[in-house]
Amino acid sequence: MGAVGAAETSRTALSGRISRTLLRLNYEVIVRYPLQIIEDTAITHLGDGAVLRLAYEDLLADLDSSAGRLLNDQSAAARAHSLRERTTKVRTDIEASRLRMEQILAVEGRRRIERYRRACEARGAMRCAEAVPEPEIWE
Repeated sequence: MGAVGAAETSRTALSGRISRTLLRLNYEVIVRYPLQIIEDTAITHLGDGAVLRLAYEDLLADLDSSAGRLLNDQSAAARAHSLRERTTKVRTDIEASRLRMEQILAVEGRRRIERYRRACEARGAMRCAEAVPEPEIWE
């Protein structure tokens, strides 16, 4: 490859970098900026665990992840990573809360059954005590 070939390769590489930079700018201005305005004005007012908010943040993370990969945009990739971490933490917290509530309800259910059984036995009503399932069934 001579001097002309090297110059052509250099020019092609420069052209590719400029094109990628312009695409990054277009992504920021045309796609990301309007979506950020929507997030700032509406989405952030929803609760952290709101389904709409989580879905919207997943969409933004997908867009930023794609932009980071396709356009070699480290800023977009970092935003995607941050959003994914946040939504994963929120979903984990929601699931932990749901499991705690299930446990509380199961314990309360067993307590109620036992109180009912004792009340029936105290009245001497064997039929109603026999109709109540054993607490082991509920575990």
